[in-house]
Amino acid sequence: MSPAEIAARQNAPLNSDLMLRALPEIADHLQAQLIELHKRPTPERAERMATELEGIRRHVLNIRAALVREAKADGQ
Repeated sequence: MSPAEIAARQNAPLNSDLMLRALPEIADHLQAQLIELHKRPTPERAERMATELEGIRRHVLNIRAALVREAKADGQ
């Protein structure tokens, strides 16, 4: 599953642990795409990379929101 797909599936609030567990897979996927873009740059690959990065950005913002929500629920 791509980072963009992971981010798109997060319509319902998830806990931070579930989202944090996805980060190593996201990192591996991102690394592979960056290497591919470096080796064989095309406008299409660059666009795909930009789309993936936006999905990752949303995923990280969802992690932040979950961490804030969980901290409030814990009374911190």
